Amino acid sequence: VLGERQRAAAAAAAARFAAAAALDVGAAGEVRALELRAGLAALASLAGERAGEDVLDALFSRFCIGK
Repeated sequence: VLGERQRAAAAAAAARFAAAAALDVGAAGEVRALELRAGLAALASLAGERAGEDVLDALFSRFCIGK
């Protein structure tokens, strides 16, 4: 990690993934999905890219959210 922007993005990603992992099993899938999407977006910004909705939709299409 080279600069402050990268450190902030890595910290944001780690915090979002930790928040998703800390959710109770009974927690709404939508909440977990939101945290994971935010973590992926932070990782993408770390690489200087933005994770587009099509990429995120393809990734999350494998999950059964809301059941």
